[in-house]
Amino acid sequence: VTDTRGVAVASNEVVVGPGAKPGLFFPALALINPGDQVVYPDPGFPTYKAMIQVAGGIGVPVPLRPDGASFDMAALRAAVTPDT
Repeated sequence: VTDTRGVAVASNEVVVGPGAKPGLFFPALALINPGDQVVYPDPGFPTYKAMIQVAGGIGVPVPLRPDGASFDMAALRAAVTPDT
């Protein structure tokens, strides 16, 4: 990473895995409890919804801004409840 991106990285700061999906899925399994509501971007990575469901959560899709750069913050605020 130092050579290709110009970012100094120590070996103890690197995690090597079999791809992005396990890197997202395992924390989801650890953090999502059955019945938890979990917001996710829509459109977004297609696996988000499936990971949430497998972990027992309830997916709550939240639209992105028209430029796709971030959540529509009003929609995100409306989607967050005490069960989120």
